[in-house]
Amino acid sequence: MKTLKLAVIFLFLLITGSRIAKAQDLQPSYGIGMDISNLHVQSIAQDSVGYIWMATSRGLNCIDAYKKSRFYFHNSFENSLSDDNTYFLHVSSNGDLFVFTRFNVDLFNRFSRNFIRLKGPKGEFNFTCAEDGKNGKIWLGCRTFNYLSYINRNNNRIYSLYIPQLKGQVRGICSDDKGMLWISLLPQKETVVFDPVKKRIIARYPGLSLIFRGPKRNQLFALTSNNKIELLNSAKRTVSRILLTEKSDIVAINITADHRLCFLTQDMTFSLYDKHSGSFVKKKISGINSVYNITSLMVDRQSNIWIGTFEEGYLFIPIVKRTFDWDEMLDRHFRNQFVTFLTSDGRDRYWIATRHNGLHEYNRKTDTDKVLLNLHLTDEESAIACCFHDTRHRLWVATVDALYCYDVKTGTSLIGKYKKIVKPRYITEDKAGNIWIVCEGNGGIWMSPVNSRKGTFIRPFCRSVSRDANVTFFRQLHSGKYIFSCYSDNVYIGDRNGHVHSLLHTKNPVYQSFLKSVIYIYEDSKNVIWLGTYGNGMMRCDMHTGLCRIYTMANGLPSNDVLSIVEDPVRHVLWMSTSYGLSRFNGFSFMNYFAKDGLLGNQYHERAVYLDRGILYFMGNHGITSFSPRMINTLHDHVPFVIESLETDNHTYNTTNLHSALKLNYYENSFTVSFMGFDYSSANSLQYSYILDGYEKKWSAPSTNNTVKFSDLPSGTYYLKVRAADNSGCWNSKMAILKIVIYPAPWATWWAILIYIIIILYCLYAGMRFYINYHVDKERIKLSKQTLMKERELNHAKINFFENVSHELRTPLGLIYGPFCELKKGRHFTKKENEYMSLMEKNIKHLMMLVEQILNFSHLKSETLSLSVSRKDVVGIVLKILDRFKGENEEKHIVTSFTCPEDKLIMYVDEDKLDKILSNLLSNAFKYTPSNGTIKVSLQISACQEIKNRFRQDQVLDSDYALFSVADNGIGIEKDEADKIFDRFYRSKNGESIVGSGIGLYYVKCLVKKHKGLIKAECNDSGGTTFLFCLPVSENIFQDSEIEKVLPANMSKDQPVTIVPRLGTEPDEPESAEPDRDKPSLLIVDDEPNFQTFLSDLLQPYYVIDKAFNGQEGLEKTLELIPDMIVMDVMMPLMNGYELCNKIKNDPRTCHIPVVMLTAKSNVSEHIEGMNSGADIYISKPFHPDYLLSVLRGVIANRKRMQHIIVDKSREERSAALERLNDADRQLLEHLDEKIKAELNNSELSVDVLASELNFSHSTFYRKIKSLTGLSPNDYVRMYRLRAAAKFIESGSFNLAEIANKTGFGTQSYFSALFKKYYGMTPSEYKMKK
Repeated sequence: MKTLKLAVIFLFLLITGSRIAKAQDLQPSYGIGMDISNLHVQSIAQDSVGYIWMATSRGLNCIDAYKKSRFYFHNSFENSLSDDNTYFLHVSSNGDLFVFTRFNVDLFNRFSRNFIRLKGPKGEFNFTCAEDGKNGKIWLGCRTFNYLSYINRNNNRIYSLYIPQLKGQVRGICSDDKGMLWISLLPQKETVVFDPVKKRIIARYPGLSLIFRGPKRNQLFALTSNNKIELLNSAKRTVSRILLTEKSDIVAINITADHRLCFLTQDMTFSLYDKHSGSFVKKKISGINSVYNITSLMVDRQSNIWIGTFEEGYLFIPIVKRTFDWDEMLDRHFRNQFVTFLTSDGRDRYWIATRHNGLHEYNRKTDTDKVLLNLHLTDEESAIACCFHDTRHRLWVATVDALYCYDVKTGTSLIGKYKKIVKPRYITEDKAGNIWIVCEGNGGIWMSPVNSRKGTFIRPFCRSVSRDANVTFFRQLHSGKYIFSCYSDNVYIGDRNGHVHSLLHTKNPVYQSFLKSVIYIYEDSKNVIWLGTYGNGMMRCDMHTGLCRIYTMANGLPSNDVLSIVEDPVRHVLWMSTSYGLSRFNGFSFMNYFAKDGLLGNQYHERAVYLDRGILYFMGNHGITSFSPRMINTLHDHVPFVIESLETDNHTYNTTNLHSALKLNYYENSFTVSFMGFDYSSANSLQYSYILDGYEKKWSAPSTNNTVKFSDLPSGTYYLKVRAADNSGCWNSKMAILKIVIYPAPWATWWAILIYIIIILYCLYAGMRFYINYHVDKERIKLSKQTLMKERELNHAKINFFENVSHELRTPLGLIYGPFCELKKGRHFTKKENEYMSLMEKNIKHLMMLVEQILNFSHLKSETLSLSVSRKDVVGIVLKILDRFKGENEEKHIVTSFTCPEDKLIMYVDEDKLDKILSNLLSNAFKYTPSNGTIKVSLQISACQEIKNRFRQDQVLDSDYALFSVADNGIGIEKDEADKIFDRFYRSKNGESIVGSGIGLYYVKCLVKKHKGLIKAECNDSGGTTFLFCLPVSENIFQDSEIEKVLPANMSKDQPVTIVPRLGTEPDEPESAEPDRDKPSLLIVDDEPNFQTFLSDLLQPYYVIDKAFNGQEGLEKTLELIPDMIVMDVMMPLMNGYELCNKIKNDPRTCHIPVVMLTAKSNVSEHIEGMNSGADIYISKPFHPDYLLSVLRGVIANRKRMQHIIVDKSREERSAALERLNDADRQLLEHLDEKIKAELNNSELSVDVLASELNFSHSTFYRKIKSLTGLSPNDYVRMYRLRAAAKFIESGSFNLAEIANKTGFGTQSYFSALFKKYYGMTPSEYKMKK
């Protein structure tokens, strides 16, 4: 029963064992893993990537190098585990993981991390082992007798074979290089050879209980029933030799890559056996209760041991790498001894100097070690500082007090003892065979010449090196010169003649301090000198370039005490021993090694380094560290690692087995990448460095962090490259590379960019087109503007011409109209003469209207024509206009008719605009209608829709319209001219022979449009032209500002004046002439002599007339004369009327003078300009003489009325009158009153004083006060005093004498006389009355 249990355990352990391991020792410390889904571990395997898989009785576990587990369980999905009870794992040769459960075999999909259930026989499977065979088959051993199964990888299906000769349970299967299956059976403990092609057993081997395969496929090993391990020849099927026999039962066995046997015995001992050297390394396993609790055993690729248990989890035992114990036997002899130096004869004899145990001689061939204390050494001399074997087979030994030399060619015989050489520290030999001794004081450097038979010593550098110098190191350079260091001094270079100079000629204090602490010197194969120091690190000196550099712990050294330096002769990298570990320098970075990496210790001795046949020896207080630099690199190159995963915000991608590019969407451009190095013994010490090609240019600094985050990467293709280094800093030669493709956003894809390019090209094309068109249009516009400007200049010239002509016509018309009116007054004419006079008056007025029309023409574009409608009888207006053309009817015998359905038609209309419209149309009709022709005028009310149809307009105001028609049978117009006839300056082809300006119809169209109406021209079928225009009837069409307010009954709109005189009423009939001394003075300013003569004759009977012929002269005469009134023209040379009026009204001396403007400019805007300049009255030429006289008399009457109010009325009325004056006049009177009030009791107050204080001359002041008040300044002062006296009397506070004195009258009698004259009563009577 016991044997059966062991056999079952052995079966489980064998099939899970690793086949790869390196030279190693068992680590004394280990750990028990409990962080798994179940503590019953039934099988352990390592997949092709490096993950550890554990099959438990409840779930499958995947463990990474950081001992973190990922669990897999059975669930309702078909891609999950077929059952939670997983009892066996197999990793095929192509890396696939097969999981054997209670009811099925599952294939793990390493890309999607789910499972594929293999098809096969139904029922409970009882597979025990698995082996990869040929032709893509995986052979499965069964517990069921006579059966063998296999998996066909082509269809992932399980097939079973019935083999009658297979009597027993299959314990193990191995496939040899020919494809034959070596099958171990229980309980027979025999092995059979099965031919899978012929499906039969071809050989049997009783006693071979288990067959297992080595690193080579045809190399098979056998475990016999009596615990012998044999090497088989699979080709011959014979036993080559017996490797070993173990006393205790072997329960698990395997073989490593370097052919070491790894097995576990029943007494819980794990053994490593080197079949070449026959050496054993054994370790008792603790932490497991019994060997019967062990269910599985595996050795991973780093040679760590994994042991699965029943209900106790798993046991992990890391293996220490035997990197730094090349000479294992030598290391064993001197372990934990303070070794100061080592030398060899280059064969098998080694001499080892120690600090406390004397000098040893070790023979590798015999593996013997003897202490050479009998070589004339005392106990005090057992502390050996150095030993050296020279080329003449002499052994030099340096003790504390003396130097010894022995002949070791055949034995060990003393040649000489040199007592004068005290405290020797280092011995070396130059190329010539001379022996050099370095001492701590006592001469410093000694040399024994090669030709010295008795071994005499001299001091070659005695002149340069003092006897007390502490020389720490001496070496011959490749050039033949010598280099040596003196502690606390410098480093020197010398020759055989004793000439010495400093290594570096520098004043740099850092370099000077460094050179004082040098204890070791080395020259590498490139003739570069390296200096090791106590406390200052290491220096590199290139004597060819003169460049030096210091390396310290800041650059990666493990310590600043660099005790020895040596070069690897193969790879030419430097190795240094320090006071804390070893270090390797490749010219760029340091890789450090410590006790945890396999060193015997961390403390090394100064100058204690030896190179022998490619093997480096470093000595220290722990013994001897020996290794091959080549093996260091071989070891570190095989640390496996992978890029494990890439995690975005929404998804985690498994990249372990990804061989193609990982493609990400544009919104997955921020992600975290995880690395995994599979060194389970020191995962936390692994270092990683990465670079993202296409985004970064430099490798990242080494770090133990195994994750890296990238954010907001632009779209594109990237290659993430990762390197890994083990805990000693040695980098893996292979890189893990992950190709990452980030798709661009839809708006950044190639087709989007293509669209952008097309759009940009189109925009460029459109821009060029626009640019070209713009400049073409600009030139066209420029040309059009030039043409338009020329047209405007021409039009402006025409308009100016008409305006100038009309202005020039107004003055002659005024001279015609004025005298005509004067002739008509007071005369009696015959009936015929009265008709002629009436006809003349009508045509003069018509001519005045035409001139007004020409003047208004220039204002059409500026919209200065205003609309003023009121309720009028349109029929009456039309009849009145037709009556005006009665003379033309009679002259050309034209029949004029007017038809209207109504006798009276009241509507809102601007009579002035309607008059001008009809007058122009009738004037055209009479002009182009021949004699005996007909003109028909009609008027009717039409609805809105009828107007739309008649005028072909869609947008018409919602109102009834008054439709006017003027039709004639004259020469007519062409049909294509119907629309052009209303253009400005357009003349009909048919009427070119008739004189005309081409502005009349344009003027009519503008007036109709201003009246919100429509107009058109039609060609009559019988000849002639019909003009139709319509005006809206409804009041709602017009704005409030366009509707004329109701005038008073006594006012007539026909009155030609536009501004009513201020404060005046209509004057009475003209009065008779007054005497000149009582006449007001009047200044006439006009540049037209005839008009000035006419005005002078007209106004001479009523005013004292003065004349000026231009604005400048008018200003001078105004200041000289200070007239009572000024009548001026607007258009004058030197200074126009507006400027003259402005200067008069802004001068305090003249601002009170009323100004009447007589001008040919009759437009409202010009009226406004005149009023703004200060004019009191604005009268357009021509005018009626009586109207002018009436206006002037009104101005004079208003002035007298104002004087009366200021002088005679109450305070309230006087204040109101003053407010109506301009600011300058009001302020003058107020200041005058203040001055008089201040000097009221001053009887000597004179007019000159007042004029001076108010900044006036005497004469100007007199005329100014006289004009404003009607009183002289003296009379005004006297009036003010009398009014003040009246107030004193009313108060009753003073007697008359006091009042006379307070008011400045002097005497009471003079006061009483003046008071009675002003008030018509004496002061006493006034007092009694009040």
